[in-house]
Amino acid sequence: MKTLICWLIILLGFSEGLGHATLLPVDLRCEALNNPQGIDVVQPRLSWREQAPERGAQQAAYQILVASTQALLDLNQGDLWDSGKVTGDQTINVIYGGKPLTSQQACFWKVCAWENTPNAKGLWSANAKWSMGLLHPEDWQAQWIGRETVLTETNHPEERRLSACWLRKEFTPTKKIRRATVYYSGLGLSELYLNGEKIGDEVLSPGLTDYEHRVFYVTHDVTRQVQSRRNALGVVLGNGRFTRPGKKSR
Repeated sequence: MKTLICWLIILLGFSEGLGHATLLPVDLRCEALNNPQGIDVVQPRLSWREQAPERGAQQAAYQILVASTQALLDLNQGDLWDSGKVTGDQTINVIYGGKPLTSQQACFWKVCAWENTPNAKGLWSANAKWSMGLLHPEDWQAQWIGRETVLTETNHPEERRLSACWLRKEFTPTKKIRRATVYYSGLGLSELYLNGEKIGDEVLSPGLTDYEHRVFYVTHDVTRQVQSRRNALGVVLGNGRFTRPGKKSR
């Protein structure tokens, strides 16, 4: 009899727990990417998945907070955007509807979801982030550097082959670093290094384009790698598909 009573108590407690189960938003994405850097879409699309505690659980409402700092987000203050509680089951491509975003801006965000059950409590996701790229041509304050060799017209590939360029520059910060971001582009293929450490895990980057009309750039947050003392920034620049007779390699 005592064993039966024990089992009844356990089952009742388990059933009560199911009644208060909530959805957990996971796998937060901005423009279908995980914590992307250098987004140039001024109204990014935000998405997430719902981790359901039981079958049949569905999202009935959500709220998105976007903040300019991690500290504000931790305080549940969306100074860039607070969507408020929105009724609906949408979890894909929710368009950012907050304050206008500016070049190089950092954005921290999270989602709260409510289940379609009576007295459901909202549950916040883990924090995610994205950063804006260089949105205007005048944001670029750099110039092309590299090899200036002009290739001659030839049908022999070995006569058009050029070794990779190794570019290096040392610098020492003059102020305390709060955030450090590198925006760079290579005509061809390139790898970025800082203090001997390869930055990012990209291979054959940036992507191939018609270089006469468009050139991609790459964004990296290098706050962790920058030292208070002297630093060495390096780029290995390969020719990729850019090199052809009559073109310069940069």
